[in-house]
Amino acid sequence: MPQPTEISDEIKIYAGIGVVCVEWALLEHMMLGLISCAENTSLEKTYMMFGTLDMLPRINMALKLARHEKWPPKLSSRIEKIRKEVQGKRQNGLQAKRNQLIHGVHKASDKPESVSLTMVRWGEPKRTQDISVSDIANLANRLSDLAQEASSIFDDYGTWKFGPGSEKDSSEQLSRAESRIKIKIAKDFQGIIKRLFAKNE
Repeated sequence: MPQPTEISDEIKIYAGIGVVCVEWALLEHMMLGLISCAENTSLEKTYMMFGTLDMLPRINMALKLARHEKWPPKLSSRIEKIRKEVQGKRQNGLQAKRNQLIHGVHKASDKPESVSLTMVRWGEPKRTQDISVSDIANLANRLSDLAQEASSIFDDYGTWKFGPGSEKDSSEQLSRAESRIKIKIAKDFQGIIKRLFAKNE
């Protein structure tokens, strides 16, 4: 029976699912922030206009608007890299991995610190897979990294648009300020998940 100071594999898996959900929602919010910048409108209005879009449509919209507004290619290409990693190929993208973890049917695995997931929509041989606690942690951390990259794009866009250290009161500034708060939360979660998923000695 686990000691009071130990964390069971089951708890690590369920906690990891929660952190992945948090990081996914944060990245989705970052995409709305980029759309808000490109549209030069308030974040609240962006919520009403684009909040119903799922992850990939949000990224695509942010990329299309950035190109339409003639953002520097070095900025729009970074959005494109985020899209490429989220989309991936077949079941290898971050979106597919997240969907597998959230929507897959869970059952006990014979492997340590793992869970067996069945995605009924997927064909064999990938329909049922064993996913480890480490896999879940890596997914959560990679999503957090992409959200931080989106925050960096905010900052670099602001420097390009308004100049270094600009105090211009605009939707872009508001979006970046709110996103920095959420990025801080994401970094805190990264620390938590690393401690949580560390092997008990």
